[in-house]
Amino acid sequence: NKSMLGIGTFLHGALLPTNWILAGLYGDLTFVWIAALSDAVAFGAVGLALFNLALVTAPKVGRVSFIASYSVITGLAGFAGGSLSGPLLGVFQSLDYTVPGWNGFHTLFAVSGIGRMFAWVLLRGVNEPNAWRTRDVLRRARAVWKGSALPWR
Repeated sequence: NKSMLGIGTFLHGALLPTNWILAGLYGDLTFVWIAALSDAVAFGAVGLALFNLALVTAPKVGRVSFIASYSVITGLAGFAGGSLSGPLLGVFQSLDYTVPGWNGFHTLFAVSGIGRMFAWVLLRGVNEPNAWRTRDVLRRARAVWKGSALPWR
């Protein structure tokens, strides 16, 4: 759970904002479709791994209260992120940019992407029993990928 959450948040942070930025700069909707596909794959992993990690790390006594508190905190964090994005956008829009076509939205997406990409660092202190190391998950995925007979690999 922990390693999948780390991989998922990194991919989510790298792929989504990058594609949003490229769609805005080039005016090509292909990047929006790539972002939508990336969101489905990466956030599918993030949502499932996050909930599973909460279940595994929750104390046996008071587990229902723990999960309820987790849900409230997750909702508040989402609300705070949305609430802060407006004022941040105002600050970023007031800056002068040297890259043609770049504006405050692109900066906001870049900041969001960097924050998402490195959110896995927050997981380091979480103790998950019997967890696979992220390195081992990536090695296993690479071995499976190389062993497959898929024509596009």
